[in-house]
Amino acid sequence: MSEIGDMYRAVREDDQEERHARLARNQEVYDQANWTVHTPYHWGRRVRGKKLDFWPTKDKWMYEGQVRVGGLDNWLKARGEKP
Repeated sequence: MSEIGDMYRAVREDDQEERHARLARNQEVYDQANWTVHTPYHWGRRVRGKKLDFWPTKDKWMYEGQVRVGGLDNWLKARGEKP
């Protein structure tokens, strides 16, 4: 195979490993009883009456139309919510 193709496959494999590691960490950190698990890769819940979406493999979350990455556990704690 080509050198570029080999590099692409290596980068993709590393990315998948990182996503799986983030998913496993987030499943440990966040109590899934507090979340509606739409799929293993998309969770949701209500915070102060508004929808919060969370994608655990990317550490990406959306609240009030604003998309953010990382720091969700600290954000929830600051609002008196359980992660």
